[in-house]
Amino acid sequence: MTDPTGFLRWLAVLGVAALVLGRFVGPAMPGLGVGMTHLVRGFELAGGVLSQLFAVGVIVGACFALMETGNTTIALWIRMLAMGAAVFAGLVVLGGALAKERGPETAALIAGLAAGAFAILTAVASWGSRVTRLAGLSLGLVGAAAIAHALGSLAFMSFEKLLSPAALTTFARVMATIAAVLVGLALVLAIVYVGRAAKPEPEGGPAARPSLWSPATLFALVLAVVAARQAMAGSTADAGIASVLLKRASDRFLVPPAPYMRLPIRMFLGFLTPLTAASLLTARRVPALSAALALAIVAADVTSAPIGAMTLLLASLGVLLVARSGHVLWSTLLARPPSTSREIDRGASPPSPASSPLAPEATPSSASSDPEPETTSTSPVERS
Repeated sequence: MTDPTGFLRWLAVLGVAALVLGRFVGPAMPGLGVGMTHLVRGFELAGGVLSQLFAVGVIVGACFALMETGNTTIALWIRMLAMGAAVFAGLVVLGGALAKERGPETAALIAGLAAGAFAILTAVASWGSRVTRLAGLSLGLVGAAAIAHALGSLAFMSFEKLLSPAALTTFARVMATIAAVLVGLALVLAIVYVGRAAKPEPEGGPAARPSLWSPATLFALVLAVVAARQAMAGSTADAGIASVLLKRASDRFLVPPAPYMRLPIRMFLGFLTPLTAASLLTARRVPALSAALALAIVAADVTSAPIGAMTLLLASLGVLLVARSGHVLWSTLLARPPSTSREIDRGASPPSPASSPLAPEATPSSASSDPEPETTSTSPVERS
């Protein structure tokens, strides 16, 4: 059975690579050392190419995901809402890519607002499915953070003549703080998801409890702490090249308005975001769901850009397809590692999207309704 959402994993890999090279490493390379012109140019070119490929891939992937929703139990008004938001965000992305100057920031913020609202709607619609509940909740938190960020920026741009600059700055910083806290909670849930997917399944008895501690999550947490500590030391006079590079990379996500949060915590969350997205690519239990959640984490770092809204819409469509499409759910479950075969051998069936409140009710089969007739055996003596 072919997985119709298999392209999400490759898009997630491309998104993480574009986020690391195009947003962090590439802009931080110029002026890092003497005689590194060709290396710096190579990183800048790689980051730009990956970013453009990711933008095209997200638009094409959103079109495929929207077409796949026609074979699901998703309500028509949800599909029309997703189509309208995707068309508007796609036009904003294409307009920004074709224009010589930077596109209007108001359109990008409105697209982020629509994408955040659809992400929350997806979290509510996928709550009834046990498979997508945790990922949907993390996606909803990212959507709420996008709405908070867009509201803060729109208020700062629209009410500049009505309110004082101090009041506008305070409101924008409060919204930025709410967005940062929501993204932090979404990262925690994503780490729990990775830990649950990496935990070996028991051969019998109750399912294991979710755990934070898996090799991928431990590596992400430790590396985020080390990167934040080195970036804090990158502003000193005797800082090494690695510290200076991390300090310049941190300047890409330490953008105004600054939230009411200590600088080390902001740096830790900033470095943890791409590391969490990369660790989600190691979760192979439901590949399409892991890839969709990785795209949502990537979008959490670029919600102010037009591509961030489009990425969040695609992530929402991926979670919604896994939650509400029996074909997609079975395809992703059959693409799981060999632990699935042990599950089937034990007689356990994969979770069904029928647990969703809007899914059609299952009808009993004729084999289960008609009991098997009893057969009586006679011995050779009785037959004689």
